[in-house]
Amino acid sequence: MYKRGDFYCVSPDWLKDMAEELQTNLVNNNTLTLPEKLGKGNIFFIQVIPGISVMLFDFLLAKPFLIKKTNDNIDRISFHYDISDTENHLVIKNIPQKIGNVSKSGLSIFDRINTAVFKPSLESRTFAISLSIDKRLLMQLIENNPEQDLINQNIDFTKKNLFYNTDIDSESLLLLTSLKNMPITTTSYETNLRGVSLKLLANTFLKLAENNLDEKKISKIDIQGLHKSKDFMFKDIVGAFPSIETLSKIAGMSTTKFKLLFKKYFRNTPKELFIKEKMIQANKLLQSGDYVSLSEIIKDLNYYNTKQFSIKYFSIFNRKPIDDFVKKDASDNA
Repeated sequence: MYKRGDFYCVSPDWLKDMAEELQTNLVNNNTLTLPEKLGKGNIFFIQVIPGISVMLFDFLLAKPFLIKKTNDNIDRISFHYDISDTENHLVIKNIPQKIGNVSKSGLSIFDRINTAVFKPSLESRTFAISLSIDKRLLMQLIENNPEQDLINQNIDFTKKNLFYNTDIDSESLLLLTSLKNMPITTTSYETNLRGVSLKLLANTFLKLAENNLDEKKISKIDIQGLHKSKDFMFKDIVGAFPSIETLSKIAGMSTTKFKLLFKKYFRNTPKELFIKEKMIQANKLLQSGDYVSLSEIIKDLNYYNTKQFSIKYFSIFNRKPIDDFVKKDASDNA
């Protein structure tokens, strides 16, 4: 541990110990490369600002590997964001909790008292970010937030044995997906990770506040209707966008009321949210290695105009589709 500006952070020492135990390399005091017998990928660590550190997990495991959170006397809160290709587990008090965006539990918040063990799945890409924040700093950040009361009504950060699980907001999901696409060897990777970490925290505060505000102003029946319409919309994300009339009927509202409440609750119009989710699916298909040409993917996503698709994709990820395209190996057809 080290102390700076009155706030504690996790030091890289734990990563050094892990590297020695696994008999693998630790590059620049912040990047651990998994040994081949265990899997392929990296664990990356930096201190974001005094009081906040971040661990990034990006690997594919061949053998079981448990990652224990630091167990010490420092009072801290962890924010764990998981957009892995399949669900993982976070073991809290010997009870496995399903986590991951695929199971709509992409964000887990817990305190030091809840000794946590991260248990990634095998033979599937794990991509997760875990922010560790000095609790005193966290309380200061909340006290200085204009939505302090709404945040505190949704989650009590002062309670012991804290564990809170929810989905990741759409803006944070896009930030994480963009980082997932970026090679860890990129020169600006550390800078990007710092920026994403702070933005994730800000987005989480906003989500906690808005969820509480929305639930006070929107009836539970209407909220259930909105989620039902969103789930229907995402069920066939590669297809065409359902009409507002169809979605409003599923939600049990008039079209006017539906459009108003949907934008208020999800901070996006139905079409905007549909396109964002569709581009995230497009990103997965582009990197799947299952396609010979880009045009196949565009057709499967029900786009018949390459230029239109490219513009939509670039607006979300600030990258061209071809930059993320992994072509199918010709030997797969042999």
